[in-house]
Amino acid sequence: MFYNVCCAFFYAGNLQKANEYIQELINTKSSRLRLDIQSSARILNVIIQYDMKKYDLVEYKIKNIKKYLKRGDALFQFEKMLFKTLRKAINTNSSEETSILFKELGAEIIRLKKENSIESRMLDSFHYSEWAQSKTLNISLAKALLKSS
Repeated sequence: MFYNVCCAFFYAGNLQKANEYIQELINTKSSRLRLDIQSSARILNVIIQYDMKKYDLVEYKIKNIKKYLKRGDALFQFEKMLFKTLRKAINTNSSEETSILFKELGAEIIRLKKENSIESRMLDSFHYSEWAQSKTLNISLAKALLKSS
């Protein structure tokens, strides 16, 4: 339930509330949550920190989530691409370059959803392609969601 509430706040642009709910979810005893929810929550947490412009935390959380996810299975292609994109976006000073990075990420997400059923199930937990599109076009996620429907 916390994950869905977090997503609702995130989609509405209320990053502070989204962050509160995702922290509550992450701090829940992991034995009580499905592994896919735990993983999705940690990925969403990195995205929230990026959107809150807490770039120092993004790198730290990426390192932690990679350790956490590697304990279970290998990282999904999407996760690798997302982390690579975020790291590059943080280290660029060009909004044009950042836009290109997120456009490439969005295209990769669409490709993975079509070609890989396992990745597709994970990608269905959040509107990742619309989020990448919002970064590409420099619009709110809400506008990107409306545009895609």
